Amino acid sequence: MTGIAPLRIIVPMKPAYEGKSRLAGVLDAEGRAALSLHLLQHVLSVASRVAGVETWVIGGDAWVQHVAALESVAWRQDPGGGLNDALRYAIRMAFEAGAPAILVLPGDLGLLTPQDVKDLVALSDGFRKAVLARAQADGGTNALLVPRGLMVGPSFGPDSFHRHMDEAQTANVPVEVSRSPGLAFDLDTPDDLAAYRAARPALESELASWREKLRSQAPDAIVGQNPPRRQVSHT
Repeated sequence: MTGIAPLRIIVPMKPAYEGKSRLAGVLDAEGRAALSLHLLQHVLSVASRVAGVETWVIGGDAWVQHVAALESVAWRQDPGGGLNDALRYAIRMAFEAGAPAILVLPGDLGLLTPQDVKDLVALSDGFRKAVLARAQADGGTNALLVPRGLMVGPSFGPDSFHRHMDEAQTANVPVEVSRSPGLAFDLDTPDDLAAYRAARPALESELASWREKLRSQAPDAIVGQNPPRRQVSHT
């Protein structure tokens, strides 16, 4: 035991049936919910394979809470006020608990790997620099690592990558940019979904499993149950 608090990974989430609205033309509501939960489980599984981190899921609903339980991850209720206010709340809690840095990751990074996270953390130079990753499709931010005392953001939303970079420059915070492919890809549009299907041949069977769970179990009945044996995603 070193006594050093772990890096805190924070994954903000919407309720399962409220996410992925831009896919309404190609997936029904149940399919979008299944995809959201599948992607979240993948991100949490990846985080669990990185040493020296602790992960929190912020917000969502009972289904999101269920996925957090499956992956042995802490879940925190959204305090309200929107995405950035929820993140500020979680970041404050993490730093008050002694975390040396926080890393915000979206819950839809379907191609994320443990090495992507390790490489991003390495860019922080021992938590002496902030680190950003840009979403390749829309200029958003797909990762924001902020060390204690070097605050940048959170300012998520359209074109947030440039906002975060500008904030770092204004505050004289040293910053690095991660260009890992797994951090550049998030899944929002039908084209993204087509690319993800091509990269993950087992996707349809995995989504079918989530659809079945959504149909057969009420979310308030599954929260609090002993979770089934952990299912680790492989990409």
